[in-house]
Amino acid sequence: MTAWARRDDDSDIYIRSCGPMEHAYVTMVHTTRRNGREDFIISYILQFREDTDPSGSRLPLKQRLCEAWKALRFEHPMIAVELGHDRQSLLYVSTVDQESSMEEWLAETFIVDAGEQRPAGAVFAELRPPRLMELRFLPNTGELLLRSSHWRIDGAGCSLLMDRFFDIMASERTASPTWGEEISRLPPALEDALQLPSEASPRHQKWGQEWISDFGAASPSVGLPCRPNPGRNPGNPGRELLILSEEDTATLVSACKTIGITVTAALHAAVILQTRKMAPAEIRSNNFMDVLMCDLRSYLPEPYITSAYAVMICSMPQLGVFASLAEREFLGTARMVMESSRSYDMHTMLQSLRPASVAFKQMLDMGAASTEVSERIRDSSFYVEKIPGL
Repeated sequence: MTAWARRDDDSDIYIRSCGPMEHAYVTMVHTTRRNGREDFIISYILQFREDTDPSGSRLPLKQRLCEAWKALRFEHPMIAVELGHDRQSLLYVSTVDQESSMEEWLAETFIVDAGEQRPAGAVFAELRPPRLMELRFLPNTGELLLRSSHWRIDGAGCSLLMDRFFDIMASERTASPTWGEEISRLPPALEDALQLPSEASPRHQKWGQEWISDFGAASPSVGLPCRPNPGRNPGNPGRELLILSEEDTATLVSACKTIGITVTAALHAAVILQTRKMAPAEIRSNNFMDVLMCDLRSYLPEPYITSAYAVMICSMPQLGVFASLAEREFLGTARMVMESSRSYDMHTMLQSLRPASVAFKQMLDMGAASTEVSERIRDSSFYVEKIPGL
């Protein structure tokens, strides 16, 4: 079990080791750090409107946002946690008796872009990876942009966190927090919150390692063509947004029900078929491999299932391999997706989470999956050697 503890140098720094899932996320998001980018940054956009003359409000909007952000840190100290230089541990700097530390944190994490005219969706693509979770306010568009590395929080957690943020805003809390108390609310690693054994049973260790190695052995996947240019850094990320009207949404839901598939399966099948269509001819018959995120909050016990622990990684990758795509049309592909999702044994998967997370990190560390990688992941001695202490 990994627990928070005060560092031995008499500083106000609290540390704990990353859990296996956090290790895997850290490895995923740092693959492009050397290029000034970071995979899987959470960019969460909210647009809000307040009354022109809010009753009882005594402070300017900018100041109230800042005070709410500060209060949010007291309730959710994980928003101020950073990754250690060794990328193996997490650090939290207490601000007890250090007003300057709090001001420095606010200066780095609460940003007002008063001169920005573009919407947040256009702004975040140009921003560099944040060291800490940050909140940007765009007055001209009435938007807030929450940004964080993915090892700290997931999308569902952002919704829970910002719901609480606006509760604080609405209440205009005036009581001063007792800094130091928030230490008790620093969250554990996901595996500890799930109350998983510190050592998986031989059966679950074998299952977790084989689950990952089988995924690695299925490569190369059907994919879109690209021309790597080692001498050029990645450009700005782009996104496409398709908004369906209520009428179109109802039509889509009705059509899916008529043929006996879910909307999720329909969208997934469409992505698979379109990817195969756009892939080079020589790989169109390959397996289709994907990584879908599964929210584990419903499996957490109290108090971690509640919004009080919004800021912790509560999702895990579900690794999918779909074969024989060349022989399937849309409906057959959608049904294959549904059968795959229903075949997951969540109890076994959760009990195998520790070894599976470590094996997944191994695969990421070693680069592109291959038969050799898969065989090394199956070797339990390599599993123990790769991340000492886990």
